Amino acid sequence: MKKSMFFLMMMGLLLKAETQSQIYPKGNLFLLGGDLNGNLAEKLVEVSQLGLRDHIVVLPTLSQQPDSVLESIKNQFYKVCANKVIQLQFDEVNIHNLTMLDQLGTAKIILVLNGENKSFMDLVAKTPIYDAIKRAYKNGSTISGGKSLCKYMISEKQQRVDSLTNDKVRALYADNIVFYGGFGLTDSIIVTTNFVNDSKYNQLLSAVYEKPNFDGIGIDDGTALFIHQNMARVYGDGQVIKIANPLGLDVNQKGLIKFQNIDFSVYTDGDSFRLR
Repeated sequence: MKKSMFFLMMMGLLLKAETQSQIYPKGNLFLLGGDLNGNLAEKLVEVSQLGLRDHIVVLPTLSQQPDSVLESIKNQFYKVCANKVIQLQFDEVNIHNLTMLDQLGTAKIILVLNGENKSFMDLVAKTPIYDAIKRAYKNGSTISGGKSLCKYMISEKQQRVDSLTNDKVRALYADNIVFYGGFGLTDSIIVTTNFVNDSKYNQLLSAVYEKPNFDGIGIDDGTALFIHQNMARVYGDGQVIKIANPLGLDVNQKGLIKFQNIDFSVYTDGDSFRLR
């Protein structure tokens, strides 16, 4: 607890001069590489500095989120705090429900579950739900979730397969990444989750090639990246990978991408770094 509080104080001091010229949201991001476990739930509550009357909102992105999953998440919070945990299941019917929107916009922690991210963004984009989350972040809430919190979400257009062996072709091709709009709470990074376990290096490298002004961030399961303004800190048992600043971008006649240099960093629990 003391270490996290000291880290927040140091971040404030380091960024004081910078924030005089650039206005940042008052809130935090807590990007998850996988599911929320007990240790990360405790850390999420800690860095959010919950008050006695603050509440937490859990926001499912699946049209039918299993009850067992939602109960497990609530129990994770109840083990580390006594604050009220509210589940809000938005759909096309209740998307303008004022009571639900008020609960969302005034929550101290908003946990956006992983699931049907693109379908969920199609539902909430340019709606009061979208506005409520951005307003909560601006006013000091902590927003937790996965890649949907960023400006862009990514997926591969196609899995290329060798016509003779039927094996997946593991190469870096240009124009093989699809970018979908997210909440845009951070506009300097592109995030992939379950990164090291699923070996998503090709996907992230291809994304950074397509958008070299963004940092590629890979977060492993059991790990979180806490962001306040433009400083980030790693929490959890796994690793966070940062890929940035590719030089000499080019593509050959076969559509394979290439570059001459790139920044590649690996971080673990307690490590901090600056974002763009």
